[in-house]
Amino acid sequence: MEAVEGIQYPYALDKGGSIVKAVDAPRSEIYSCIACKERMVLRRGEIKRPHFAHYTENPNCTPETVLHKMAKDNIREGIETALSCGLKYPFTWHCPVCDQEHKGDLARNTREVKTEVSLDGVRPDILVSSTKGKSLVAIEVVVTHSPEQEAIEAYKQLKLPVLLVEPGWEDLENLKSGLGLVEAWQVLCVAKRCPKCKGQMEEIDIGVFTGRNCYKCGGPLLYIALVKGQIASFINLAPGIIKHARSLGVLMKKINPVIYHLEIAVDQCHACKALQVGHRHEVKYISDLEAGGRKLVKRKPCYRCQACDIWLEKKRAIKPMTAQNPLNIPPGKKGEPNE
Repeated sequence: MEAVEGIQYPYALDKGGSIVKAVDAPRSEIYSCIACKERMVLRRGEIKRPHFAHYTENPNCTPETVLHKMAKDNIREGIETALSCGLKYPFTWHCPVCDQEHKGDLARNTREVKTEVSLDGVRPDILVSSTKGKSLVAIEVVVTHSPEQEAIEAYKQLKLPVLLVEPGWEDLENLKSGLGLVEAWQVLCVAKRCPKCKGQMEEIDIGVFTGRNCYKCGGPLLYIALVKGQIASFINLAPGIIKHARSLGVLMKKINPVIYHLEIAVDQCHACKALQVGHRHEVKYISDLEAGGRKLVKRKPCYRCQACDIWLEKKRAIKPMTAQNPLNIPPGKKGEPNE
């Protein structure tokens, strides 16, 4: 009996139950489908890319079914490996609240990962739980369409954060070490808030550099430069930046020159205390500064409130996920499987 042509599968199971790629598979082996377990044959010729095909037609098994299963299994395996080895299982999502990308770790405070778990009205592809059995986040593997409206409503009632992963064949191996950029529902915005006005604080990286000399005594000068952030200049940030610079060992002082008609912050020489009025603070990447002969000696991530000019040291702790805003996601078509 001839194998059915037209449906291509890059992966199959060998007789030992291990997953093999068509490009690496020996011709002499016997193979079976990852999803339906029926017999498959290897197709590797001069024209078409290597692939597997069902030996006999199975209308209930499609490449999308296999892709969905492999992605789900690789995610579960990746999180469990990260947990057992003390590693991270990172993901990134774009937050609609602050319009920034945030990072998370699914192996943090996690001890149990299950697939196809029944919750109240919904069966997530993967459920990540805490040490006490509390549901932390659901993962939906989306190959053809988003979850149906019933599932969306169930997640809203449960107030459970949901991560949507849309994998391709080329993404499967990467899913063993992290999810990458995903769509997130009901996930708390982790942007830092100002302790005074409660507004969003900007993430900034301040670098301490050498490579300049004092114009008066010629001694080496320590100075700071912005290496990450959206601030165009330190020119009108005198109060906040001076305090922050001193915490990094850099001397600065505020002056009010006629040319600017406002307070500005300038560097000050440690040896002779001369103000380096002619030195403008630079907004460049570290690689550009170092290419100019300057050396980065210290780097400090921090937050700054533009309204209050408050500077805070950045801490690496990640807030736990929680429900925040109603879901506004187009549902999939009723009656279709979420693959």
